Amino acid sequence: METMTDFHFTQKNDLVSFIYTLLNSIGVPNLWGNYLLTVYGVPTIVDKAAFVVPDDLAQAAFSLLVLSES
Repeated sequence: METMTDFHFTQKNDLVSFIYTLLNSIGVPNLWGNYLLTVYGVPTIVDKAAFVVPDDLAQAAFSLLVLSES
């Protein structure tokens, strides 16, 4: 079974990949809706992306995403 640490994007979705990579680079674990299901092999229609981060890392995640805009 594939785990989150083994996961690599196989579809071209630059925005989701970019956000995942940013959060992962500072050690913020993040999960996201239907994308997570595809990691585990569940046939899923991915029509949106939702990121969830732990409460204690929310400020760090937010700050990183804001800084990445520039």
